[in-house]
Amino acid sequence: EFDVGFEHLPTGVEETSTFGIAETSGDITVSGTREGALFSAGSITVEQDGIIEGKADADGSITMEFNSEVEGSITSGDMVSIGQESTVGGEVSANGPVTMEFDSTVEGSITSQDVVSIGQQSIVGGDVSANGAVSVGPDSTVEGTVSSRDTVTIKEDSTVQEGIDASGSVVIEPRATVESAVSDGSVLIAQNAVVENEVIAGQSVELGYQNDFGGTVQGSITAGGDVSVPQDGEVGGDVTTDGTVELGFEGMIEGDVFVSGASDIVCGQGAMINGQACEEYVDENY
Repeated sequence: EFDVGFEHLPTGVEETSTFGIAETSGDITVSGTREGALFSAGSITVEQDGIIEGKADADGSITMEFNSEVEGSITSGDMVSIGQESTVGGEVSANGPVTMEFDSTVEGSITSQDVVSIGQQSIVGGDVSANGAVSVGPDSTVEGTVSSRDTVTIKEDSTVQEGIDASGSVVIEPRATVESAVSDGSVLIAQNAVVENEVIAGQSVELGYQNDFGGTVQGSITAGGDVSVPQDGEVGGDVTTDGTVELGFEGMIEGDVFVSGASDIVCGQGAMINGQACEEYVDENY
């Protein structure tokens, strides 16, 4: 440890802060409490109930066992594994995969050059960004955005408070809630799942993934492929697509539908578009 003195020139007030840095050229294991930041040219393992009172930076992997804590940020040249009921007080950045186990917390953002897997009942206080696939486990929360150059899966009862942006497909499972979804591929929205704003997909959009009952998109849908609004599915805005729009039993689109022609709209029993029966809407507008 070492002390550093600071003087605030306008007021003349002096303060002293104590810093601690631990370094190692090989692997290191932390048991108990380690004061200050920790740097390793190898890997770092924080054992059960262990604490690093600063950041952790390793050229290799960083593993946090059950109920451990890193009070600062984590930077790894390899993978990061955050154990059950463990907490990271800052951001996580890794060249390899990042895994969060059950009931774990990252108070900042996660960035990975590989995949990110967020376990059940876990919390990420910032954004999640990955070159690989991202999976947000059941009943978990991401307080920022989720972006991936691959696929994104939001498991049941989970929440993404800001948008999703994926190069691959986006799957939103039952009772999950996301702010918006943008995908170069398809967007699949399960029963009772909610997208609070718009959906933009390079391919198809399906409100009824896993069964014949639809989810909800409170905004508009823009798609390069077919759009399916099955039984009890609801779209709060317009639907614009290069493909077809199929409405199931009592499916509802509150806005207008923009397709090439009348044959591109399929009306189920009781389906509604812009406040009209589906068939009437098609007759009047196409």
